[in-house]
Amino acid sequence: MPEAGFAYGPSNAAVMHLTKQLSTVLSPLKIRANSITPGIYPSDMTESTFFKDSANQEGGLSKEAVPLDRCGAEEELAGAALFLASKAGGYVDGNILLTDGGRLGIMPGSS
Repeated sequence: MPEAGFAYGPSNAAVMHLTKQLSTVLSPLKIRANSITPGIYPSDMTESTFFKDSANQEGGLSKEAVPLDRCGAEEELAGAALFLASKAGGYVDGNILLTDGGRLGIMPGSS
């Protein structure tokens, strides 16, 4: 029996591939395609899995979960979206912007 969440990785890979394909198809029309891959942000899904003390989500993550030792803030995720939508992000196309506090770098198979 596959472990819980086994489809999470393949679904993320599909989003990444779709982002690159959309970029290829839409860039001649001057339409950019990017995606944001969020790490751990406060939610019902992450509360029981990652927080040491689910009553205290501030700084409650273990270093084994995220190198920055905290979950992301809504403002940080919004900032990534605003950057991609802004003039400053105007030359960014076909990219996946990780907002994960360094989590991908410590996951097995990411080196």
